[in-house]
Amino acid sequence: GLTYDLLRENYAVEAYATDYPDLFFQQELDANLSERYLRMVEIRRNGFLVGHVVLDMRLKRLLPNSVYPQLFVNQSVEQPILKEESSYAIFQQDFMVFNTGSFNYYQDLDLDEHRDEITREQGMLLHGYHHWGDEQPGGQLIVISTPLRPWLKVIANFSWFYLIFVFGTLLSLLVYAVRFALRGENINYATKIQLYLNLSFFVPLVAVSVTTVSIISSAYQDEVTEKYFNRANSIATNLGEELTRYVKNPSEGEALEASLNQLAKHTESDIHLYDIRGQLITSSQLRMVENGFLSEYINPYALAEIRELRNNQVIMDEAIGKLDYKAVYLGISSYQSGQLIGILSIPFFDARQELGREVGLVLTSVMNIFTVLFLLFLVALYFISETLTFPLRLITQKIRRTTLSEQNELLEWRTNDEIGLMVGEYNRMVVNLEASKEALARSEKESAWREMAKQVAHEIKNPLTPMKLTLQHMRRKLSPTADTPGEELHAPIDSLLKQVDTLSDIATSFSSFAKMPVPKHEVFDMKEVIATTVTLHAKEGAVNAQIEPGNYQVIGDEKLMGRIISNLIINGVQSVPADREPAIAVRLSHQNGKVLAEVEDNGSGIAEDIQSKVFVPNFSTKYTGSGIGLAIAKRGIEHAGGRIWFETELDQGTTFFIELPILES
Repeated sequence: GLTYDLLRENYAVEAYATDYPDLFFQQELDANLSERYLRMVEIRRNGFLVGHVVLDMRLKRLLPNSVYPQLFVNQSVEQPILKEESSYAIFQQDFMVFNTGSFNYYQDLDLDEHRDEITREQGMLLHGYHHWGDEQPGGQLIVISTPLRPWLKVIANFSWFYLIFVFGTLLSLLVYAVRFALRGENINYATKIQLYLNLSFFVPLVAVSVTTVSIISSAYQDEVTEKYFNRANSIATNLGEELTRYVKNPSEGEALEASLNQLAKHTESDIHLYDIRGQLITSSQLRMVENGFLSEYINPYALAEIRELRNNQVIMDEAIGKLDYKAVYLGISSYQSGQLIGILSIPFFDARQELGREVGLVLTSVMNIFTVLFLLFLVALYFISETLTFPLRLITQKIRRTTLSEQNELLEWRTNDEIGLMVGEYNRMVVNLEASKEALARSEKESAWREMAKQVAHEIKNPLTPMKLTLQHMRRKLSPTADTPGEELHAPIDSLLKQVDTLSDIATSFSSFAKMPVPKHEVFDMKEVIATTVTLHAKEGAVNAQIEPGNYQVIGDEKLMGRIISNLIINGVQSVPADREPAIAVRLSHQNGKVLAEVEDNGSGIAEDIQSKVFVPNFSTKYTGSGIGLAIAKRGIEHAGGRIWFETELDQGTTFFIELPILES
């Protein structure tokens, strides 16, 4: 057994001596991991040595959930704390006296074989752990074993750094976007797509992370609170009988104190017990009360909650100096009467380290998942942006090649989405552009013909007047008299006069075409125009009108429309061969909500090779025609918002159609 002589032999040596006599300090850690003071005092009676008193003072073991020792612990002598996943062992003369952690030092570490490798500066790797040893004076060896970082943790670190890098890049892009916006510069469409898609990735990431941390924090706080409430209930149940006896007989205080200290040791908690007036009965930290660090009275808010408001359990935020902690207060009732007989208090920290560890694990998992998704998303993003911007690039190339001199191609897009709408608008623009090109070409041709018509009319009319006067003078001179027979010269002169009149009419037509004003916009009745025009030409042949009843109000130039109908009737009559009686039908009806006028003849028709030239100025199939009438007709009808076309069949006749928008009454 342990004897005084054995203690003197082991500890009363120079290595442990202090400046005080018979006081020794063991600085090396032993298997119990605590520092130790030994004081040996002789007991003498009447000058004779009758015994010895040995004071063995060890550093009190810090409880994991203890609050108050944190106020006084000296960090220089604080017990070593390693990471949860680490293991360590203490060897004395190659014999293991202590070990903790998951690594099995008995089976997996042969100290005789690996001692030199373990004590090297870089340590050694064995069985998935990194082992490092430190030799202490007196033959002790402390071995610390840390598991190698698994690949998931390596990925986790990579995920954090990668996401920080991407987030920094995205933040830089946002800063540049703001700068571009302030300068009035534009960001290209592909960059905007990538920016928005990155935001659509990071915003859910932040939202999920914040929500997850919030849920975990709230759940963990509730779990910790519930744990301490359950612990307080368990302690209150065990202290119930001793407290009841103490209330009846205060001399039972020592037994109550012993039970409370025993429960504090087993539950690794600090416990305070108060009476119903809030005065301290006993505590597992009586030294704190004796030295004035803790009050002898309960927190008044907790007393009010339990005693006055009948709230049996409550948690309060408390502090000693700069040390913040929480405390559970629980009312203890008598088993017999049910009356409140005491209040139990258990102070505790809110487990910030454990909460941080849990949050870190969850965030690490979230980051790993999101990083893998982001890398896949980044690859997909390139192809998505290429797919989304392809039609825009295609339209850009087409627009760049769009000209007025060549035929422009239409685009094809199978889906009716936004791009399809854009493609449709582009195709509509191309069609309108082609129509504008044709209209511009016609306008240029008409302008050229007008200029030419002005010059032709001027050049023709100038010599025609003196020619006509000369011929008329010659005819008068050659009038038949008794002395100068000239009857045979009258016919040629009359023929020349007729040709001069024809040329004059042609010149007048050219002049009218060149000077033709912009058609008027007035409301008139197409039915009256048709009826009046047909009446004027009734004597030229079988011209009849077929007018259906209804409203034929249109907007245009009434006089011009009359001349157009008249010109079509005259052309129809003139197209009939000499061996056939003219039959001209003028019809007026409604079709598709518009006014439709038809002028049909029974002439010889229009040859296929000249059908495209019918509305071209200065083109005519008649010997005495100017070719201006149909060009004027087309211009006037299109100006009124309508259209003119024809259908023909050789030796059967031709029908001209005029379509005008009806004016709703």
